[in-house]
Amino acid sequence: KDNSYIKELMLKLPLRMEPGKYDLRVRFTGRTGTTQEILYPLDIESDRHLLQIRDVVLSPLDEIKAGRALLVSLVLRNRGEQNEKQVAVRAKIPALGVSAVDYIKEIESEGSDDDSAKSEELFLRIPEDAKSGDYTLEVEVEYDEGDKMLRETRTIKVVGADEAPAAAMQ
Repeated sequence: KDNSYIKELMLKLPLRMEPGKYDLRVRFTGRTGTTQEILYPLDIESDRHLLQIRDVVLSPLDEIKAGRALLVSLVLRNRGEQNEKQVAVRAKIPALGVSAVDYIKEIESEGSDDDSAKSEELFLRIPEDAKSGDYTLEVEVEYDEGDKMLRETRTIKVVGADEAPAAAMQ
């Protein structure tokens, strides 16, 4: 009696993998110890457009007082074959209604001397009446003429005016 099962195999390939032809070797082993090996040809192509967020730099790092400015900058790396021009970098805290944007003129293709870039510091002034708590900072990078976007989030701790230091209350 033949049984057949369909299973989906997901492969996560290294980001730095060289383009070219590869063989994927899959070995099936039965309960009795019999094995069958099948080679599947893979043709790995490099992406023409591929940016990577390497770091989100925050100042101050741990917490921000209401009424003060949070500075955000992004470190980007171009892993694609093409130079990326007019890369938009945005930071926003939707719950506080603050946002900022910067444009990086060009990030050269991977392997070039300038295949990494850091955005200017994005200035987000936390409202003076912001309540204490954790807020979500969203960063976005738009590139390839707006066809591609990267998103990351960070949690920002805000110390509001409602949280006065204990010494000041005496």
